[in-house]
Amino acid sequence: MIKIITIVGSRDTPPEILEQMRKIAKHCCKLGIIVRSGKAGGADASAQAGCQDYYETLHLKVPFQFDSSEPSQVIPEMYVPWSGFGEDWMTEAWDSVQGSNVGARLIAESIHPNWIACKQGAKKLHTRNICQILGRDIDTPSDLVLYYCKESGGNPTGGTATAVNLALRVGCVCINMLHDDWKGNLKPYFK
Repeated sequence: MIKIITIVGSRDTPPEILEQMRKIAKHCCKLGIIVRSGKAGGADASAQAGCQDYYETLHLKVPFQFDSSEPSQVIPEMYVPWSGFGEDWMTEAWDSVQGSNVGARLIAESIHPNWIACKQGAKKLHTRNICQILGRDIDTPSDLVLYYCKESGGNPTGGTATAVNLALRVGCVCINMLHDDWKGNLKPYFK
């Protein structure tokens, strides 16, 4: 069984995939699996919503009070580039501001194909993407990365590419929900 899952992807993820991501995030919280994401629109927002859905079933009020001795109450990890990132409905209880993480920035710079052309905001977004895969200590990789993004020549595109390329480099299982076989590929990790 996996212990940490990263759920990320394009802001243009189709609605039916967003709903599946939300359900998976909620289910992972129920199983005590740490959910990592980043509060951007689209896929990240669905991961956030799924986590919030689960904690609301426990009748916890925002900003959510946790009992760390309760195994079913693992705390999701939402990596944000700067404080206040995300939509108003999203709790900040799980936020970890990582846009200025020096170690993560060096990794992002080594992965991004044109780092020098990125503006400061984009660099902070890519930097926090590193933490979505490796955690705030940049030394605790996710077991599985579930994502949605378009591909070019079999390679991920857009901002999601930074996270996925790093995940592949460090040996994470990566499943793109773009492909019809994603459910079958995911199923063995939840037995």
